[in-house]
Amino acid sequence: MFVPAADARSEDEGWLISLAIHDDTNVPSQLRILDATAVEAGPVAAVRLPRRVPIGFHGNWITEQ
Repeated sequence: MFVPAADARSEDEGWLISLAIHDDTNVPSQLRILDATAVEAGPVAAVRLPRRVPIGFHGNWITEQ
């Protein structure tokens, strides 16, 4: 999911938010956040979730107006 930066000056300024899921084990999932302008640098943050998130789980980002 792409979340635009509040003060973005170009269309790619923002964050990519993704889940890292191990589908064949009971390993807890991770929420990973990447800088959309530097994806190759890897996650800027990774949050270990307390349990495995099922495949197919999804969400939306809605900017408050």
